[in-house]
Amino acid sequence: MDKKDRRIVCIGMGFLMEEIRDNYAGYLGEYLKDNMIATTLDEGDLERKRKVFPFEVRLGDNPGALRDLEPTMILFAPPPKVAADLTESDLLPYYRECREKGKRLPMLVVFPPVPAGRYYLETLGNDVEILNALPNPVIRICGKKYKGEGVNFLTFPDGAAWTDEDIAEVTEFFTPTGRPMKFSPGQTMTALGAGAVVNPLSMFAYTIRDAWKECGCGCSDNDVAEAMRAGLEKIAGIVPKEDAPRGKIFDRDRTAFLDSTVRGFFEGLLEFLTENGFDRETAENYLYPFGDTYLHSYMRETRETIETKRKGQATKGGVVELAVNLYLEKMEDYLREAAGSAYCGVIPAGHMNKVRQFAYESAAAVKAHTSHMS
Repeated sequence: MDKKDRRIVCIGMGFLMEEIRDNYAGYLGEYLKDNMIATTLDEGDLERKRKVFPFEVRLGDNPGALRDLEPTMILFAPPPKVAADLTESDLLPYYRECREKGKRLPMLVVFPPVPAGRYYLETLGNDVEILNALPNPVIRICGKKYKGEGVNFLTFPDGAAWTDEDIAEVTEFFTPTGRPMKFSPGQTMTALGAGAVVNPLSMFAYTIRDAWKECGCGCSDNDVAEAMRAGLEKIAGIVPKEDAPRGKIFDRDRTAFLDSTVRGFFEGLLEFLTENGFDRETAENYLYPFGDTYLHSYMRETRETIETKRKGQATKGGVVELAVNLYLEKMEDYLREAAGSAYCGVIPAGHMNKVRQFAYESAAAVKAHTSHMS
């Protein structure tokens, strides 16, 4: 489809939709201003959004936005708890109208992790092109975008009426912010469980740095995260095109502790993925670049910036919030003591396995939690 014929309505212009602005800006090009409308219920932030974006941002009025623009693509990004209600109150009547008037049905890109794509097919009709998308969560690091980093994972529900042309087009939509990776419906929540647990890796760095500071080390959060990234890249065979971590940051004993922590963490997540529908190669191709991108941001950005971003990503009762709470409850105290011991040259016995078990069990808990989110 030519760019001039593409039209987007975004329902739920919140933190995530602002973060992926490169996607819709690239997709629409010079037609962005006239061929996109976004809606939000955040009245307090409405004026800022209207100043930031060239296209119209409305306070609510999803049905009006759909009827006025007649989109070829809908970006559907409300909180998970209201996604089903909005589907039935706003999307369903619009798709019915399109059918009655013989109009093309817009592609529907769904961002809440629940409900799954099957719900939308059953509610809206199996003639609708539906995609569940979990976009790359780290698009800019200190304001810079690093080409080739990050993963967008896309799930096309079984039975959805996608044409090859439209699959190529929606894949193109996501390409500017990371490598698109397709998962089957049965893999989606498993990938979400593992991915959410990666988010609190910054808190590993905070805890280790704070413990080492008490021992007299003058390192920063960023130093610890940088060394952790270097450890992951050794395991994964990743060679960054830009901004690679330094070769030597800490001495042998402290480096060994960080390497053991990183190896245990990612082995736990890989074990979880491979026991729940992933082959090892696919799990590594997803998890390693995903983790590397997070650690890249953690080695450059301040705690304040990282926590601000996490607050934007962590919806109340959502998967990131749970992953953070699991870290605070089950790992923080242990890791502080282990880091202090390692600073003195003694890595606790069974440390790597302790971290591996934590990562595995946390991913399982997050996956189980998704069934209660809708």
